Amino acid sequence: MAANLTIFIVRHAQKPTQGAGLAREGVDRARAYVKYFQEQVKYDGQPIRWTFLFSSAESPESNRPFLTLQPLAQAINLKISHQFKNKHFNDLVEELRANQGHQFDNANVLICWHHGEIVDLASALGATASNLPKSAHWPIKWKPKAYGWVLKIYYTADGSLDKQHTEAVNEQLMPDDTMPLAK
Repeated sequence: MAANLTIFIVRHAQKPTQGAGLAREGVDRARAYVKYFQEQVKYDGQPIRWTFLFSSAESPESNRPFLTLQPLAQAINLKISHQFKNKHFNDLVEELRANQGHQFDNANVLICWHHGEIVDLASALGATASNLPKSAHWPIKWKPKAYGWVLKIYYTADGSLDKQHTEAVNEQLMPDDTMPLAK
């Protein structure tokens, strides 16, 4: 992987009972992410400055990953790459691994995806419950009603997984972010 790359993965915000957009709570979460990802999320005591934003491609069934990142993208004036279909997350991983022109060296990447693929996406990036310490609280499966989890994946200067810092955390951003991380 790229040198000193940081990847955070979140699930799209809450979905409505029908439709491809976000529920009212989802819109609230997407708006809350603006402050959360600009001020509250830190590494070595400093707010992370996002270099790349990725979401799964929009489809007739769901625009939620894109819509979840859209307020943040507008606030930091950064385009969301959304060309990879939900089930084709390996194509995104290959793009990150290819690191054309070293564009992902020292980069901070935020990915928003559908919950059914997130653990497999993280696994394709090298982070699994079996290769991380228990203190990482890494989920084996993403619970269907969990919206407030963040997977934080860090890589070292030689591009290997930084197991000391890679972890899953509960955002504690919204009232429904009480679902415990999988054990």
